[in-house]
Amino acid sequence: MTQAVFKPRLEAIEKRLGYKFPRKGNNALNLSRDDAIIIVEQLGKKSIKEYREDYPEWEPAVFAVHDAKGGIGKSTLAATLSTESSFDIKNRPSTLLLDLDPQGSQRHQFAPEYKSDKTVGQLIIANIDLTREERLKPEKQTEFREYLLGIITDTHAEGVSLLPSFALDKTLNVYLGAKLGSGVPKDQVVSCIKDIVISPLKHDYDLFFIDCNPSVDVTLYCVYNACNHLIIPVTARTQDTNAYCEYFEVANIILNSMVTADFKGFKSVKTVINKNVKLNKEIYKRSLAIASATDCYSTVIYESKAYEDAAANNLPLQLMDHTSRNSKAALTEAKSLYFEVMLKAFSDLWSEVE
Repeated sequence: MTQAVFKPRLEAIEKRLGYKFPRKGNNALNLSRDDAIIIVEQLGKKSIKEYREDYPEWEPAVFAVHDAKGGIGKSTLAATLSTESSFDIKNRPSTLLLDLDPQGSQRHQFAPEYKSDKTVGQLIIANIDLTREERLKPEKQTEFREYLLGIITDTHAEGVSLLPSFALDKTLNVYLGAKLGSGVPKDQVVSCIKDIVISPLKHDYDLFFIDCNPSVDVTLYCVYNACNHLIIPVTARTQDTNAYCEYFEVANIILNSMVTADFKGFKSVKTVINKNVKLNKEIYKRSLAIASATDCYSTVIYESKAYEDAAANNLPLQLMDHTSRNSKAALTEAKSLYFEVMLKAFSDLWSEVE
């Protein structure tokens, strides 16, 4: 919408509401998030949740962020994308950041004082012996939902919630492996995150980001079965690139042997070139090779001190001081990548609307 079109519409909204939105000294709008949402709503733009009311069968977008290599910025990427959704005034998605890394890095950043005597791992372990048919009964789904909502906490970013992990969840992978080894049907084990965590919350959230630990283990099999999009970060450094190439072989094995009979496949599998550096020629060449050989998001996330500063302050990048050049560049990249991700997340819903 051009300024020439927007200005008279804004004036009509202000007249209708009997309220003038805040402006700076140069008469430019100076809006809070709530103000911006009011304007978008007055312009008649529906949120994702409102669109979903007309298409109740639409399954929310569930993104797993994973590569079998530590130190590639996986957790930061999941946190950055989740937080950026808070600034998506047009779509206004309700977002859940699901931390399945027992180190709890997302909890340390988003809710450092948060404590709970309940964990996701405990819920899964308590119900792993139920058949899928039993788990998906409405009364069990309601029970799971109430338990999970008792753990989920708000974050610094409005519209973004966190389902945290705790050190106790380290036992989950061992327990799931033992269940497979003892003869519990594969479908019953690897569907546990989908049936017990995602399904009960699918009407509460429009968008899920799953931050995984870097291991290739039974928990990862469960994540694959729970998500419908996969984001694979790679830095284009030598060791990370080698691990990245090997990861595709691992992913194919999982998809060929460790998915349920009703698994529909991923709607997207895309690479993010992450923590990249501009001045290293070898890394730059590898980045180009990766981008030409695989399905990559076009946005490259460069290594930046802005992320270090955010981590030191236990805050998402978007809520830090935005005056420095580093911060502005990082924010631009985050917004660009989020826009690309949203095209994958909601394209099928938008096509239904059209």
